[in-house]
Amino acid sequence: MGLLASLLVKFHIGDNLYNIIISSLMPLVPGVAITNAIREIIAKEIISGIVRITYAFFVAGAIAFGVILAIEVCH
Repeated sequence: MGLLASLLVKFHIGDNLYNIIISSLMPLVPGVAITNAIREIIAKEIISGIVRITYAFFVAGAIAFGVILAIEVCH
Protein backbone atom coordinates (compact mmCIF):
# COMPACT_ATOMS: atom_id res chain seq x y z
CA MET A 1 0.00 0.00 0.00
CA GLY A 2 2.91 2.32 0.65
CA LEU A 3 4.17 1.78 -2.88
CA LEU A 4 0.74 2.44 -4.39
CA ALA A 5 0.26 5.55 -2.26
CA SER A 6 3.66 6.86 -3.32
CA LEU A 7 2.78 6.35 -6.96
CA LEU A 8 -0.58 8.10 -6.52
CA VAL A 9 1.11 11.14 -4.99
CA LYS A 10 3.89 11.11 -7.59
CA PHE A 11 1.38 11.24 -10.45
CA HIS A 12 -0.70 13.91 -8.64
CA ILE A 13 -3.73 11.66 -8.16
CA GLY A 14 -3.43 11.76 -4.37
CA ASP A 15 -2.68 14.78 -2.21
CA ASN A 16 -1.09 13.51 0.99
CA LEU A 17 1.01 10.35 1.13
CA TYR A 18 0.60 9.72 4.82
CA ASN A 19 -3.18 10.18 4.85
CA ILE A 20 -3.53 7.62 2.07
CA ILE A 21 -1.33 5.10 3.86
CA ILE A 22 -2.93 5.52 7.27
CA SER A 23 -6.48 5.33 6.00
CA SER A 24 -5.79 2.24 3.92
CA LEU A 25 -3.98 0.32 6.67
CA MET A 26 -6.27 1.05 9.61
CA PRO A 27 -8.45 -2.05 8.98
CA LEU A 28 -5.33 -4.23 9.15
CA VAL A 29 -4.20 -3.07 12.59
CA PRO A 30 -4.64 -6.00 15.03
CA GLY A 31 -6.59 -4.12 17.70
CA VAL A 32 -9.07 -6.93 18.31
CA ALA A 33 -6.26 -9.46 18.61
CA ILE A 34 -4.51 -7.35 21.24
CA THR A 35 -7.77 -6.91 23.15
CA ASN A 36 -8.44 -10.66 23.10
CA ALA A 37 -4.89 -11.39 24.22
CA ILE A 38 -5.21 -9.08 27.21
CA ARG A 39 -8.60 -10.59 28.04
CA GLU A 40 -7.08 -14.08 28.00
CA ILE A 41 -4.24 -13.00 30.26
CA ILE A 42 -6.75 -11.53 32.71
CA ALA A 43 -8.71 -14.81 32.55
CA LYS A 44 -5.53 -16.59 33.71
CA GLU A 45 -4.85 -18.24 30.35
CA ILE A 46 -1.32 -16.90 30.34
CA ILE A 47 0.30 -19.01 27.60
CA SER A 48 -2.50 -18.43 25.11
CA GLY A 49 -2.57 -14.71 25.90
CA ILE A 50 1.18 -14.35 25.45
CA VAL A 51 1.07 -16.21 22.14
CA ARG A 52 -1.79 -14.04 20.85
CA ILE A 53 -0.19 -10.76 21.92
CA THR A 54 3.13 -11.82 20.37
CA TYR A 55 1.34 -12.64 17.12
CA ALA A 56 -0.47 -9.28 17.17
CA PHE A 57 2.77 -7.36 17.70
CA PHE A 58 4.50 -9.29 14.93
CA VAL A 59 1.65 -8.46 12.55
CA ALA A 60 1.76 -4.78 13.52
CA GLY A 61 5.55 -4.75 13.11
CA ALA A 62 5.34 -6.40 9.70
CA ILE A 63 2.79 -3.84 8.54
CA ALA A 64 4.97 -0.98 9.78
CA PHE A 65 8.14 -2.46 8.26
CA GLY A 66 6.44 -2.94 4.89
CA VAL A 67 5.17 0.62 4.78
CA ILE A 68 8.52 2.09 5.81
CA LEU A 69 10.31 -0.02 3.22
CA ALA A 70 7.94 1.04 0.45
CA ILE A 71 8.21 4.71 1.35
CA GLU A 72 12.01 4.59 1.47
CA VAL A 73 12.24 2.81 -1.88
CA CYS A 74 9.99 5.35 -3.59
CA HIS A 75 11.75 8.44 -2.26
